[in-house]
Amino acid sequence: MTSATEILKSAYQNAQQKTIVTLKSGQLDWCQMIVSNAETQKAVLTVVITSLTKKIDNPNQDIRQHKVELSDGYSGRSYDTNYVTPFLQEFFTRYAIAESGWLTRSLEQVHAFTFDFPGKIRNRDVKRAFLEILNDVEVNQADPLEYLVTILALLLEYQKEQVIIAPSFRDRTELTILDVVNMLEQHFFGDYTGSGASRLPVIAIYSLYNLLIGHPRFAQKRLLPLKSHTTSDSKSDSLGDIEITDLEGGFFEVVEVKHGKPITSSMVRVAYEKIKSHPLNRFYLLTTHSPDTEDAENVSKFIKQIYHEHGCEVIVNGLISSVKYYLRLIDNTGEFIQLYTQNLIQDYEKGTDIKKVHVDKWLSLLKE
Repeated sequence: MTSATEILKSAYQNAQQKTIVTLKSGQLDWCQMIVSNAETQKAVLTVVITSLTKKIDNPNQDIRQHKVELSDGYSGRSYDTNYVTPFLQEFFTRYAIAESGWLTRSLEQVHAFTFDFPGKIRNRDVKRAFLEILNDVEVNQADPLEYLVTILALLLEYQKEQVIIAPSFRDRTELTILDVVNMLEQHFFGDYTGSGASRLPVIAIYSLYNLLIGHPRFAQKRLLPLKSHTTSDSKSDSLGDIEITDLEGGFFEVVEVKHGKPITSSMVRVAYEKIKSHPLNRFYLLTTHSPDTEDAENVSKFIKQIYHEHGCEVIVNGLISSVKYYLRLIDNTGEFIQLYTQNLIQDYEKGTDIKKVHVDKWLSLLKE
């Protein structure tokens, strides 16, 4: 076991036991700022933890010099990739970045993490807290272990606070299709900061397919689990956001969802490149944007070309129109509401695409 891994796991154990630390109020405020924004500022959280761990591991290293190109610098990215991100992915999945905090443009710059660091971190308070912690450790000789344990302890508390219990709406048959569509539109287009909203319409369509999989069209077919929205199709061998296969595993029907983007002929071309080697029956390109664009004529021509060359029917449509159609095939809108709520919360708990603010918005709409 490497020293870095031992440091992180020991700090985690201390954090679980709520070991008393002696950080002052200002220092605690910086930690709180980092942790309270952990979901939207994962790279900053990762870089802070990496820097503190490196300082404990090598007290002589100036952790502000995070690039080998800098004077007496070290490779923060390599250290993070090898030790810190794997640790976060194991113990704090929601707040773990995919590969390294140093892959973020605002943090990868060849400039020391000093107060004049030019990186454009969106939240200025988070940037200030991040630089204050590193300055406190290097200039004021503050204990990096106390900072590390405190941040992990706060993350544990924050993680517990994010647990959500799904309310029951299965019997709410008085919700009309119009009611449900209005709620979904408010949810999709909420005033959110940060990423993740594009995942919402995917979960809505997926929830509808959960209910439609018993339809005669889908006899002897399987609905595959949703994959992470941030995983590229090439890496996951996916054809789209939602996939239905036959029992032998061959693709039958695929749905690709675009949020706020018009469908263009180039999108159809990209889709064809993915599906042309598969005997696919239908490929849906749905968008929350108006599907009609200036490129509509070229889209139509290319769709006909695909059908004649391949046999797959590519269907372009507005997502809301599709939702209305699918809801007409369902006896009880309450069942859809229940499934969408459950799938939303499960996606939040298992992945990092959906944020707490998206779940809170939906639960608020349900209460209204």
